[in-house]
Amino acid sequence: MSNADDRFIAMNWTSVISNAIKAADGTRPVVSGMHSLSADDAGPSWSIQGQAEFTDILTTHPYPFWVEHTKKDGIASYRTSMHATCETKLYGDIGGKPCLVEEIGTMGPMLCSDEAAGDFLRCNLFSNYANGAAGVMWWCANEQTNLKTIPYTWNMCEVELGMIDAERNPKPVLKEMKKFADFILKLDFKLPKIKEEAVCILTKSQPHWGVGYMSYCLAKQNDISLRFAYCDQKIPESDVYMMPSICMHEIMPDETYEYIKSRVYDNGATLYISNNDGILSGFKELTGLKVNDSSLPDIKSGFIALDGEEISFTRSRKYNLTAENAQVIAYDDKGNPAMTKNRFGKGTVFYVNFPLEEMLIEESEAFDTNRYKIYSKIFENVLSKRKIISENKYISVTEHDDGKNTYCVAINYSAEKQNSEFRIKEGSIGKVYYGNPYSIEPFDAAVFLLEK
Repeated sequence: MSNADDRFIAMNWTSVISNAIKAADGTRPVVSGMHSLSADDAGPSWSIQGQAEFTDILTTHPYPFWVEHTKKDGIASYRTSMHATCETKLYGDIGGKPCLVEEIGTMGPMLCSDEAAGDFLRCNLFSNYANGAAGVMWWCANEQTNLKTIPYTWNMCEVELGMIDAERNPKPVLKEMKKFADFILKLDFKLPKIKEEAVCILTKSQPHWGVGYMSYCLAKQNDISLRFAYCDQKIPESDVYMMPSICMHEIMPDETYEYIKSRVYDNGATLYISNNDGILSGFKELTGLKVNDSSLPDIKSGFIALDGEEISFTRSRKYNLTAENAQVIAYDDKGNPAMTKNRFGKGTVFYVNFPLEEMLIEESEAFDTNRYKIYSKIFENVLSKRKIISENKYISVTEHDDGKNTYCVAINYSAEKQNSEFRIKEGSIGKVYYGNPYSIEPFDAAVFLLEK
């Protein structure tokens, strides 16, 4: 496939291919396997919405070596292990179709050891299982190092990606796939849909994948599960909305903006906004803040003091603010409001005066810091309603309620064994289906029932 000149050509191509397949055989779903689709349907030619319009199942190819913003850290890192889950969730939510991890891999032994690849797959199997992916496939079955013909002599990285080596021995990734398959087959229940606490709205002009990815990781460090939406779509109803790292002057269509504000003002929803250099109409009424002045500062970094901790930040535009109606949660090191809370009708608006999510996109080891505590503070009310949370930033626990039972999947997204540090609001840990809920091995999980 080559580049398309615009989105209409791309959508027409997809339509023609899909219709040809369905004309020949309408009994099977048409699956779209595409790399790095855009969230903006009016932007680059190949988009999530454009593919979803004419196909039945979307897919991701979340290789950390190739996908933008994913190789700042090693294979054995929080950022990398969360990549496939987030991208697959993004595609499924914005496309409104089931989404499958159709290809995943580490790109061979020059990127990491076979043992690290096994850890990577194990974590991704449990993470995508818990967060609603349709499935996970490894690329590929067999090594091709003994094949000395074209095209196997053209590319050195592709020939060592198999789950089985050249002597037909299983690698750790194949053993992990078998172990996970055995676990699934032995279960006496089907995991209910994940409980989602907030809608993350991606807005105009920003780097959508990067901002969405960083938002998802910060949320997961607080056990918050996000649903994604793009600003020109119908926005799902929710008690919590997020507009992370807004920028420039378009932001979103007016009807979307008015809908979100009405959900806050009339229905008591919570809205969170962080700002890069965005221009929002009605900013003072919404946030309770007055902009005195703004500039492109020479010094772009600083810190805030939050609950006795210093949390560093960077920004490209500085906004000098006065809190007229807003409550200041934290000031920056220059005495300027950095985190605020404002009553807007029946609801609440939280504002962060720097681009928390976008500033992390190109920062190495960003999730080993204390930045996640900004979300902890902002989403205190959300977290207080959960039945179970982990106070360990490397452990993420999901809730799955079927009306009778609450099942939980706790995943360790780190290379070290971690104590779960659960805070259980009601009930206790009951039947354990996999792992040790109290102490989880590196890049492993625990699956258990939360008893009333």
